[in-house]
Amino acid sequence: MSDNTTSKTQPMRIVVTGSAGKLGRCLVRALQADGHMVRGYDKEPGGEETVVGDLINYNLVHQVCQGAHAICHCGAIPGYNGDDISMFGTNIRGTFNVFLAAARGQVRKVVFASSLAILLDKGLGDPLPLEYLPMDERHPPRCQDIYGSTKLFGEELGRVYAVQHGMSVICLRPHHIIYREPDAFTEPVGEGNVACWDVVEAFRLALATDRRYGVYNITGKDWTHITAALAAEELGYKPRW
Repeated sequence: MSDNTTSKTQPMRIVVTGSAGKLGRCLVRALQADGHMVRGYDKEPGGEETVVGDLINYNLVHQVCQGAHAICHCGAIPGYNGDDISMFGTNIRGTFNVFLAAARGQVRKVVFASSLAILLDKGLGDPLPLEYLPMDERHPPRCQDIYGSTKLFGEELGRVYAVQHGMSVICLRPHHIIYREPDAFTEPVGEGNVACWDVVEAFRLALATDRRYGVYNITGKDWTHITAALAAEELGYKPRW
């Protein structure tokens, strides 16, 4: 992947949960290209630096996170899976385990992959109130499924850990990520979508910031109903697609 970003940081030891997933693989690839030492953690085998394990196994999560400077927490069961019981366990207990391991291991930064499912209408039941457009991070949550509520929980848990333990916690909210090689993106990906490499760039910026806590919408270039202006202002996020 060609890199014209200005968001690189000094080489760090970074743990990426969900490293065998689509976003995780893109992120590991980019962070390694930036010179970071990356360790993956996933239920599925990945590269040689991947530890295979479940997020609900706290002891293993703690072991994997030892000595890390930062954790990129991408591991989760997605909303389309339909298994609410497994989703709740992984996305709630697993996220708690990551933050607990970070605090006990004195990891100084956690970047949490949240979701715009917190704001977007999922078409489930009666639509929830829409107070204004474009929606920013101050808009009240509109969760309509377990997945969105687990991500909202993760954001609040991150705020608590940032306050109690002094770590930096940055929560990124992408939605409907489009996966292609960089040179395959020739035009904006359209309303409601975001290119995987724009999400990766948001992670890079989050790793570089010294902000204690923040929640940021991560959109594509041409969105109108949700704004990423705060990410642009505070992180320097500028989607390419």
